This record gives sequence, C-alpha cells and structure tokens, in this order.
Amino acid sequence: MVQRVEGALETTTSLHDLVVRASIGSYEAVGQSAIPFWHMAPGENGDTSPDVVLPGLRRIEEVETEDTFDALEDIRIESLRRPGMEVWVVVPLSRISDAHLRLRGRADRIQPWWVEHDSIRFGFPRVP
Repeated sequence: MVQRVEGALETTTSLHDLVVRASIGSYEAVGQSAIPFWHMAPGENGDTSPDVVLPGLRRIEEVETEDTFDALEDIRIESLRRPGMEVWVVVPLSRISDAHLRLRGRADRIQPWWVEHDSIRFGFPRVP
C-alpha cells in the first residue's frame, strides 16, 4: 500500500508524524475513522496516548522510526493494551526482523513501512 505525502518530506519536522499521517490517510481512504495522538489527551498518570486509535477496527497502532525502535519498551506496549483492542506496531522495514524477535507475544501484528520517492509505503501486516 502506498500513501503519498505531497511535499511533506520537506515541510514536516518529524518522520514519525509523517508515518502517522500516512497511516491515517490509508485508513480514511477506505472509510475507517482514525484518531491520531495529537487529538487525544494524556492519560491520568501522564501516559502518552497511542499514536493512532482505530475504533471501528478495534485497533491501536504504535509507530516507530529508526530513532525510536530501540527505545521501545515492553511496558509501553502493555500500556497500550485495552480490552478488546489489538496492538499493532508499525516499524521501519529495516527493523522488521528485530521486531519479529522483540515483539513476539507482545504485539498482535507488526507492519513494515519505508520511504520511496517522497511516499510512505506500507507492507503487509505480520504476526510477530
């Protein structure tokens, strides 16, 4: 799946936010409602919100980049768990092998992403 982000690679300051926007755009293109983290309030304990919540699919997405993947902690994945919701972790294609090892039994799915010709591309989701 390809999500074009017109000129965004030059104007947006965060690759993470570009991937979040591309993910949201791909869901909205097929009629799914997606709520990004910037539209959610922090939790009661100051916990950060999930990157994307997809209520209609009962899914939570956590987006990682090359810079954030190594810092992703198990406690973060567990904090995203909600009754009846799946947790998907979207990771750079270069880290998909690491994600299979690290997220087995923790995340419901992992999905690779990469940048190609100013577009964020997504691979097929996989069970870690």
